[in-house]
Amino acid sequence: YSVHFGAKTAIGQWVTAASTAVVPADEWTHIAGTFDGITGDCRLYINGLEVATHSGRPGSVLKPEQGPVTLGVRDGLSYYRGRLDDVRILRGVLGPEAVAELSQRP
Repeated sequence: YSVHFGAKTAIGQWVTAASTAVVPADEWTHIAGTFDGITGDCRLYINGLEVATHSGRPGSVLKPEQGPVTLGVRDGLSYYRGRLDDVRILRGVLGPEAVAELSQRP
């Protein structure tokens, strides 16, 4: 599977980081995505390593009325076939060190 992480901002802009790396099937993998509304940066991490980044418009924010959070689907057409575990949505932006620490398999 290839991995994409995106956020729709309050101005209606999609900011998406897409990995060219393929996540192996039948193997535990930690995936994290971060969005920084101040800088507009969207980052994607796999197993604690940054694999993709995309810069959007600085000063963008996310608002609940922008729509639901979806996991395991892209454009309503491509669905992930597997299991998701320990899903977290945090307030604030995690830095690379925090993402790396979270990626350590329990």
